[in-house]
Amino acid sequence: MNATGKKFEAVTIKGTAGGLLCRLLDDETIAFSDLLAELSDRLAGGEKFFRKGRFTVELGNRSLFKDDFDGMLEIFNRFDISIEAVISGVQSTRSQAKLAGIPSNLPNNQNTRPALVAEGQPGKNSAGGRGGVQPFDSAEAYFIRRTVRSGQVIRHHTDVIILGDVNAGAQVIAGGSVIVWGTVRGRIDAGQNAGGEGAVICALSLRPTQLGIHNVVAMGNDDALKDPDVGPEMASLQDGTIVLDSWMPHRGRLRG
Repeated sequence: MNATGKKFEAVTIKGTAGGLLCRLLDDETIAFSDLLAELSDRLAGGEKFFRKGRFTVELGNRSLFKDDFDGMLEIFNRFDISIEAVISGVQSTRSQAKLAGIPSNLPNNQNTRPALVAEGQPGKNSAGGRGGVQPFDSAEAYFIRRTVRSGQVIRHHTDVIILGDVNAGAQVIAGGSVIVWGTVRGRIDAGQNAGGEGAVICALSLRPTQLGIHNVVAMGNDDALKDPDVGPEMASLQDGTIVLDSWMPHRGRLRG
């Protein structure tokens, strides 16, 4: 939520191989000061993930001059965030980036948002006939198509989806839920953002050294996890306890 109580809709942040991509909607009906307020709230809400991060900032076709650009930089500096590049389709904005010593690039097919549909007007980008502000990209989950090996740490501010295993000695830290299409033998810490009590940890085989959801931690139980018939499980937080439920009905157990 931002300072006005509205749901975040004009700022999206997603993980990439080179760092984090922050997209600021360039709808001119949104005052840039409001956009910066939303950005500040968003970074503050996930500070433990964003602080000292490396960001690429996409500004679309919004024209920024010195005061607005400096205001944006001040917010990133407040969280010790370094801006690796600015993506903009406007020369004046790229000029401000150059003056600040930040590389700039033109948008391409991978980082250009869909066109906006004005409020009340039909169009292919309106959802269910509803127009208005459309975010660049609402999918902020981090998708990993590999095994996370011993010694590796995956950290992301929202959900993490892994197509592979999490080996012993590896760790995944997520602001939201963690879904593993494989075996978990390492450590998983989910729901680390504010309000993360509703996060879940799912895996085809849960044999972790440690599980954590929000502020509750549970150690692995070797005897319980040796059952070959357990199958896929989901861990959730219930009444202050991490509960493991089989995806098969009536098969659950407590881990405390």
